[in-house]
Amino acid sequence: WKKIPGRVMFGVKEGEGFQVSFLHCFNCKEKEVTYFALCFPFSYEDSINKVEEICSKYQKHPNIYAHQETICYSVEGRKVQLLTISSRDGITDQEDPLIEGLFP
Repeated sequence: WKKIPGRVMFGVKEGEGFQVSFLHCFNCKEKEVTYFALCFPFSYEDSINKVEEICSKYQKHPNIYAHQETICYSVEGRKVQLLTISSRDGITDQEDPLIEGLFP
């Protein structure tokens, strides 16, 4: 991957929402695939590993609560994780009611 050279313009256009524009000259073979990203690529595996690392790091921390749960699966069958990080101050065992059909 590489950063797009040149100017990247962005802003909100009334009635059309947020827009990003840039100029790119394709210098590749006709059927070659080109991808664009708004940030440095972070793989699915890297994402899962980072969430596990964070939860592991704070699992026994006296003041920080970190918890992960799968909220659904993507079209590709990948877990979509919810990561909660908060203070343990005032934490209880009470759970919010589940939203029907959201959690697998």
